[in-house]
Amino acid sequence: MSYCKAKTLKISCIVFIGFFLFGIFAFFPQSVQALNNVVATIPTIPSPENIAITPNGAYAYVTNWYSNWTTVISTASNAVTARITVGGNPWAVAITPDGAYAYVTNANNGTVSVISTVSNTVIATIIVGSKPYGLAITPNGAYVYVTNADSGTVSRISTATNSVIATITLGTRPTSVAITPDGSFAYVTNVNSGTVSVISTASNAVTSTIIVGGKPWAVSITPNGAYAYVTNGIVSVISTASNTVTATINVGTAYFGVAITPNGQYAYVTNFGSASVSVINTVTNTLTLVVAVGSDPSGVAITPNGAYAYVTNYLDNTVSVININSNLTSITVTSGGSYYTTPHILLVGGGGSGATAVARVSQGVIIGIVLTNPGNGYTSAPTVVIRDPSPRAKGASATINYGTP
Repeated sequence: MSYCKAKTLKISCIVFIGFFLFGIFAFFPQSVQALNNVVATIPTIPSPENIAITPNGAYAYVTNWYSNWTTVISTASNAVTARITVGGNPWAVAITPDGAYAYVTNANNGTVSVISTVSNTVIATIIVGSKPYGLAITPNGAYVYVTNADSGTVSRISTATNSVIATITLGTRPTSVAITPDGSFAYVTNVNSGTVSVISTASNAVTSTIIVGGKPWAVSITPNGAYAYVTNGIVSVISTASNTVTATINVGTAYFGVAITPNGQYAYVTNFGSASVSVINTVTNTLTLVVAVGSDPSGVAITPNGAYAYVTNYLDNTVSVININSNLTSITVTSGGSYYTTPHILLVGGGGSGATAVARVSQGVIIGIVLTNPGNGYTSAPTVVIRDPSPRAKGASATINYGTP
């Protein structure tokens, strides 16, 4: 029956069948958010370009290209809580590790606006090069690296003084920048020369230039610092150890944003021309999923707990929220056992937290286990532990299905 074929209604389908077969399951949850589905669409975000999320996960800051705003979204309510006037054509935004400040590039003014996240007001404006686009903040919060596309340079800003303390000459039209987790290197895409420049943050000198081809736009580095993922029509994977391209992945029209989950397992790539987000398995470097979002998706950011991806849809004037909570998908009962009354299900290990499940029993036999909350942060399948107050209960076992999102 078609009702039972709908992926997003798996839990409801189980309950539906159970109701007619056993008549005892009214108390079970009727649905759980499907993984990698858009669970919210936030409207009235004019010309949203890029997005960053505060370290505590409470707010998302979105640059609005034509309105000269930065919009603040509460991730608890997915509602707009503030709009801040910045400079002309704000492009990128990055937030300091302590969450106190947001730095925004203003492409039309050649400036960077500094926003206090407490008051949501601009407290400083810094003059940089011509057409500043990308920016990234060092892990210690001391410096901001800004790409100046028309100048062909990168500006290094001291966050202590909010002033430019160094200027580095690069390739043609540097666009985006990401910094390794140890703060040692900045990787910069040069969109018109098909290269990525590697800057030593100790010397502010270019130590390597990597040919990736195409028009490299965005770059993101894995949490362990081992790889840089670059969008250049395809996705190029750079080993930071050798500074060579080790893999390329065809994902669609990968032109703009890329973000990597906190556990390092997946890269989310916005396909600007095809209203979708591609999900890449970073272990195998293969495309595992394509998620439909709004028109012309541009930026993407993932909450620090790895639960949600926020995607800016430039043409739709919206932000899509994708649920990427967990890789735990379902639980299979391998043996129903006997003499069970009110079994309690524990999910132990796997590196994550928050997953819960409920057992269904008929005549002492466990006939199913429903995953009521997939939790988050799991890097492997946890063990399913079944406990029951009846001393006679025995023999039941189950495995949890863990896979691509």
